[in-house]
Amino acid sequence: MNTPKLMAMFPELVVRNNDGSYYHPAYTAFCAGREWISYPELENWLTAHGLEYAISQFDQEPDTAAAREYASTASFTTWEPEAPGGDGWFIAAIYESEDGPECLWVRSNVHGQLDAALNTIREAKTNSGCPDGVDLQEHLKQLVVEGAALKHVPQHNSVAMLLALDALKSTALPDVGLQLAFSTLIQNRKTPALNSAIRAIKAQGVEMAIQEVLSVDTIASTGVVKHLLHTFATQLRQEA
Repeated sequence: MNTPKLMAMFPELVVRNNDGSYYHPAYTAFCAGREWISYPELENWLTAHGLEYAISQFDQEPDTAAAREYASTASFTTWEPEAPGGDGWFIAAIYESEDGPECLWVRSNVHGQLDAALNTIREAKTNSGCPDGVDLQEHLKQLVVEGAALKHVPQHNSVAMLLALDALKSTALPDVGLQLAFSTLIQNRKTPALNSAIRAIKAQGVEMAIQEVLSVDTIASTGVVKHLLHTFATQLRQEA
């Protein structure tokens, strides 16, 4: 089979046919009169255009106007397909399939790469305990600074040093005194970024517990437990 000629594909005004169907001019050229296109062929064609795709399924809920129209006339003019999550999607085709009406959405894969990058950043902020409104890069720098500072005596923190000396002299046992002094030094160091990261780790542990509970039990009471644990995880992340 000859490879369909590439045709630039950009968003177009969607003007639907009498039955509710629609075909983007580039999609029409690709199909070349064929009634059925295999997904591998479609994927190869979209990849050649630098596009990715998603499919919206027709809502079969009987109480909707679109479902009533489709049941009585086999048309789907009132169906408004819901776009996938993310930016840049536009409609390539609305058509009848074996499973009912479907909508083929496409967008430049640059948008997908951007979404993936943003998701990675959001995940990194969550996992590192980066507070809202704080730049992730600055938060990570602060983590490094605080981590390194914990390895050194706080030479410029006279209050912490005096408290450590008091702890050292509070017992006649040298080893116990040293432990108390070290603990005092650590407790009096300001480490907001590290504290935030520790809270995030605790919250992740709670969220892992949620998934474990749901994997073995799906009864209604489990939903209540899930809600309570989610609330607790949120509080862990936010507590000062």
